[in-house]
Amino acid sequence: MKIQLKQLSQTLPNTPLHLPHTGGEALTCLLSEPRPDDAVDSYYLCLEGEVLIDLPYGDFVHLKKLEAVRIEGGKNRKLTPVGQPLLLILRL
Repeated sequence: MKIQLKQLSQTLPNTPLHLPHTGGEALTCLLSEPRPDDAVDSYYLCLEGEVLIDLPYGDFVHLKKLEAVRIEGGKNRKLTPVGQPLLLILRL
């Protein structure tokens, strides 16, 4: 199955989407500033633009186009978009 993530995110921005055959994980495409969800493990994939992810103790992650990171559940985080990114979030 092929999914056009950019087109999907434009029709359903900031809306969690439950994909079949994935065990119920929610896939979210964001075009605007994301809200933090630090209770569960999350994977972040920057499809366009850039995103800064601030973590505890002064750590941070700077995601650019086609870069990804996994943040463990229980870690506070603040996501700051640079420009207008397209960020794919998979929460497990």
